[in-house]
Amino acid sequence: MTAGGRLVAVADGPAGRFATINDHGIVSVWGGAGEPVAQFGTGIDASASDRIAITTDPTGTGPEIVVSTWRHGVTGFDPDGGVRWRRRDIRHACGVRALPVDGGARLVAGVVTDRTGGLVLGATGGTRHRVARADLLAGWPDGSLFVADRHGTVRQQTPGGLTSAGTTHWKEPLGSFGVLDAAVGDGVLIGGGYGRLTHIALDGTVTWRARLPVPESITKVSATGSGWVCLSTAVRRITPAGTIGPPTEVPGPPGGWIGFAAAGRYLVGADGQLVDLERR
Repeated sequence: MTAGGRLVAVADGPAGRFATINDHGIVSVWGGAGEPVAQFGTGIDASASDRIAITTDPTGTGPEIVVSTWRHGVTGFDPDGGVRWRRRDIRHACGVRALPVDGGARLVAGVVTDRTGGLVLGATGGTRHRVARADLLAGWPDGSLFVADRHGTVRQQTPGGLTSAGTTHWKEPLGSFGVLDAAVGDGVLIGGGYGRLTHIALDGTVTWRARLPVPESITKVSATGSGWVCLSTAVRRITPAGTIGPPTEVPGPPGGWIGFAAAGRYLVGADGQLVDLERR
């Protein structure tokens, strides 16, 4: 269900659902079994830098599709494509993720921009918190944030609002540039350049470091419930203790793989191909 375009981003949602957006700005919503359930156009010509997230609607009960774009700001859509809110003032957005708040009962959008750092948006798109020096944002149910900057330093912090910096609980310089992805949970697993993986516990202790057998950038990581999966030029499984498994043989589709969906169950290709990793 790519509507004739190339997929540029994928995002997980509740109950195993996930969403994709293609380069024609067509959003597709998929069920937990990998079946298409909805599709709508955004009117945006999406690029490779644009991203998508599934958050909670203002009532706190239903899903909301948030699309961040480099040129057109950030927009929240209902599952039928209706515009709920739009922030044209957020320019040069290069990432968006769903961040849990209220003990995980709701999800809001965390946006990273190229010029002004990170923004945590509220239920109707207004700015809830500003996060300085943010190149990647993720979050825990207690409202604290995992933040990576472009110099390879990562930290956990509680946001302080619109004017204060908040409280930093721990900070860890990884000694390398390019934190490319992270999966939070009981700690955080960080994927980066040169095949490097780092796991940090909730108290800020580095519990293990590992490296792929080949120096390939790890572009995506996803928690699976029994460890993680990571994507470089191949898919590999990682145990909670940091043991890296052999590569999973998955032929690459035209345009390559764009990421994981449904808590690491599916590998999603730019051509719309889904590979069920549970059967590999």
